[in-house]
Amino acid sequence: MPIRAVWRPQWSAWMLLGLAALAAILAAKPRLLTGHWLILTPCLLVAGLVAVRRLWDLPPAVTMCGAVVLTVFSGGWSQVGLGGIPLNRLLIVLVLIAVFLRAPGIAHTPRLQFRNVHLLLCLTVLYVLASAAASGTLTTEAGFLSLIDQVGVVPYLMFLVAPAVFAGERERNLLLAALVGLGIYLGFTAIFESLGPHSLVFPHYIVHVDEILPEARAGGPFQSSTAEGFATFACATAAVIAFIQWRGLRRRYFAATSVVVCALGCFLTLERGVWFA
Repeated sequence: MPIRAVWRPQWSAWMLLGLAALAAILAAKPRLLTGHWLILTPCLLVAGLVAVRRLWDLPPAVTMCGAVVLTVFSGGWSQVGLGGIPLNRLLIVLVLIAVFLRAPGIAHTPRLQFRNVHLLLCLTVLYVLASAAASGTLTTEAGFLSLIDQVGVVPYLMFLVAPAVFAGERERNLLLAALVGLGIYLGFTAIFESLGPHSLVFPHYIVHVDEILPEARAGGPFQSSTAEGFATFACATAAVIAFIQWRGLRRRYFAATSVVVCALGCFLTLERGVWFA
């Protein structure tokens, strides 16, 4: 595969990006620049820029796997203590920017392949966009986020980008490893959440949610038993594939453990739809 031309921004560009991000935070969420956040926010911003600078040079598959793993905390970032900063969405945006602006990490990835199905998805988004604008829900936070996440612009863009990002065997193995590890976390979290000990549940906001809504169902970091169930099912499927493909006893034991705890996690959600799957 030929090496593609890439773009390497200078440090001045990264500094301008940091200043722009700081201005955006001041305009959108000024409370993040008051009190103890006045010191914490700039420090987190600098750390974030250093991390983004590093991820810019890495293959986008690394960033994509990070986004997949962190998606389980979507909707709970404020409960984690990050002030509602959606790290998973930021990583997805970084993947898209890296692909379309030719970051150094995509030098060995194939070009995007646009097909008729992508045109159909684009028309679907345009239809929903026009419908939301006509009904007046586009300008609301819930309507806009539903368009981005659920309808959705982000899943459709990932459908376009993922075949190029995970074109190589190394990248696909990285995705398998991320899903297997995520399955172990979700499975054990569901077990500790339902059967105990609750002190091992991380993050602890999961336990607080269960105390408010005691249904004896495992909701995990999603705070939803349905989402938890289908996530553990997907991770179990990936773990079965990994168990078949991987070589070495330790790696296969790791995958087998993920299958077992994910199966238990599916059961502990007490959702019939998950059980049918």
